[in-house]
Amino acid sequence: MAKKALLVGVNDYKQINDLSGCINDVTNIRDVLLKYFGFTVPDIRLLVDSRATKVNILNRLKWLLKGAKRVQG
Repeated sequence: MAKKALLVGVNDYKQINDLSGCINDVTNIRDVLLKYFGFTVPDIRLLVDSRATKVNILNRLKWLLKGAKRVQG
């Protein structure tokens, strides 16, 4: 089974106060996926701050679902 992950972290907001730690969180999660769960760098997509747009998130969700198969159960 293929492993894929989409991680989104936004610290920098235009209309509200900025957050801190969101980008650190997604990079830490990426590191855990790589070290402990057998993911490889091409298995993981990160979108942070200004790159975390609706269009980019939808495109990455399509990437995430590409090749997915229905589980019978």
